[in-house]
Amino acid sequence: MSKRFDFVFRCLASILGLLLGLAGRLARAQNALASLGENVDSQEKTVLESKRDKLMEQLEEARVLKLSIEKRSRNVSTLLLKYFTQEEYADYEHFVTMKAKLAVDAREIEEKIKLGEEQLMALKETLSGNLGPIL
Repeated sequence: MSKRFDFVFRCLASILGLLLGLAGRLARAQNALASLGENVDSQEKTVLESKRDKLMEQLEEARVLKLSIEKRSRNVSTLLLKYFTQEEYADYEHFVTMKAKLAVDAREIEEKIKLGEEQLMALKETLSGNLGPIL
């Protein structure tokens, strides 16, 4: 029983991480496409469009996997209802909900840090290009 529970839990955490990672990468690809100027190399645009399309496909596949994992999770929950008291089951539900929320929050923080680092690098490049050897 505990192995089944652990497996579902690990899968759920993994798929949430995957979904968030793919969504972040897709957003960056779409931003890169949107920021392309008019005088852009068509090959560069094609590569970015291909990357965006691939990420969209992967995101959809991850959503399908999430639905499958959620079904398994419901099966485990139904089984746990037979063994847990109402209070224990309420604790279990709270634990699952909070663990998922914390996983999402952690991933969002990681994405914000990464975005901040990218913006800082771009700013440094811009400033060093405008100010020359001062920086």
